[in-house]
Amino acid sequence: MSNKLKKFPKPDTKIKKRLMTYSVFTFILLVLLTTRIVWLQFVQAAELKEDAYKQQIATRTILPKRGNIYDSSGKGLALSAEVDTVSVNPTRLKTSSGSDVDKPALAKAFSTILGLDETDTLEKLNSDSTTVKIAEKVSTDKIASLQDWLSTNKITAGINIDSSTRTLLPL
Repeated sequence: MSNKLKKFPKPDTKIKKRLMTYSVFTFILLVLLTTRIVWLQFVQAAELKEDAYKQQIATRTILPKRGNIYDSSGKGLALSAEVDTVSVNPTRLKTSSGSDVDKPALAKAFSTILGLDETDTLEKLNSDSTTVKIAEKVSTDKIASLQDWLSTNKITAGINIDSSTRTLLPL
């Protein structure tokens, strides 16, 4: 028996090139990741910290969707209905062409469709607030009429319609 050591063949040049390519790719990836971490930790740290703080202390009212309540005979005791809240951002009211909305005409439409006082609605539309609540607990048929009027007059920005649930008690 001979105890000769087997010699491994020299690496092929293809293998050397592949190994070098993978090494360069890994190094570039490592440099990019390190750069991103440094950017987040040192350059954007204050801004990200402020955003996180705002998200953590934000107070939101979440309106639950309630189900219907029936008695043993199947008669409804408390029924839920979909209702909507209409709010406006007066500073962002725009038409599809980008022009400002005619606020007196919009106030007249709100008063006609939703049954509101036109002068109070116009005061709300002329305010400097970012959000003004126009009407609450509006039925879906009135919302459909309002949406038709908005699309006819090409008003595309500044009006928000938020859905919620209202409990109806039978008489």
